[in-house]
Formats: sequence, C-alpha cells, structure tokens
Amino acid sequence: MAIIFYCATEIHSKFIPLVDEEAESCRLGRALFDLDYPERCLKRGDEWVLLPQEPYKINGDVDNVIFHCGYTLAADGDTIHIYYGAADACIAMATGSVKLMLDWLSDHSLKN
Repeated sequence: MAIIFYCATEIHSKFIPLVDEEAESCRLGRALFDLDYPERCLKRGDEWVLLPQEPYKINGDVDNVIFHCGYTLAADGDTIHIYYGAADACIAMATGSVKLMLDWLSDHSLKN
C-alpha cells in the first residue's frame, strides 16, 4: 500500500483535482493505493489533511492555496514530515504518524 497526498478543491461538495477558477481554495487530501495495482484506490479520506486557515496560508501570491511539496519519513518508520507550499509565498512543514493516518483512513474513507 502507498499513501498518496493530493491537492484538490471542493466545489459544490464535489472533489475536483487541482485549482479551478470557481474554487475558493486548494487543499491537501490523502488516499491509499494498492502497490501491485497503483491504479486502484483502496481508500480516500473524507476530510482534508490541510486547508487554508492561518494567515500565511490565506494571503500570498496566490491566496487560499496549499500544495504538497514532498515528505520524509523519520528513522522510527512512523513519523512523517509533510512539506507544503502555502499561498505560493512560503513553504511549511506538518508532522504526523503513518500509523495514525492509516488508522484514520480505515475509519474515515469515502466510498470508492
């Protein structure tokens, strides 16, 4: 399995990849894919991982935008550092647990 972070917008309660002219913001979500069949999405979260709320995410060159830049996994194999751009003006980092993300996806997945 592979955890994928993706950027999407929400317009009229529909998830739309990337930024759209009608969208109010671009947010970061997560999904779980099968490693043997990477075209198969096993689970997709029903809530966003990150969304523009703080001033540095809301105001910048492109307002209300968060986009994934990459991640690193700590030596413990569980701690993940997610690097993301905010409002096209800065780069930030969020820290989480792979185990907790997988547990969360099991409980909060959209129907595929």
